[in-house]
Amino acid sequence: MGSKESDIFPIFDNGDFEKLGNVRVPILAFFGEKEDTLVCSAQKDLEIIAPHLKNEKSETSIIENADHTYFGKEDEMARAIIKWICDIRFR
Repeated sequence: MGSKESDIFPIFDNGDFEKLGNVRVPILAFFGEKEDTLVCSAQKDLEIIAPHLKNEKSETSIIENADHTYFGKEDEMARAIIKWICDIRFR
């Protein structure tokens, strides 16, 4: 699978995370637990991404029982995003 200019999470290409490493603002990287487009699993793919998040306020998260579209889990996803925003604001 070829790399695209916008692909800053190059798990499929096994890893040139230079673009992601250059992002200095906080990032919340999350997947649905039942995501079906992952290389390994939500947990493992986030473990691969996490070391490349350079801002100390960056985090990873898994939305339980959510699939790729987060259908039926929109409220949980929104709460996770709002909580993260509030948490980074006061760190």
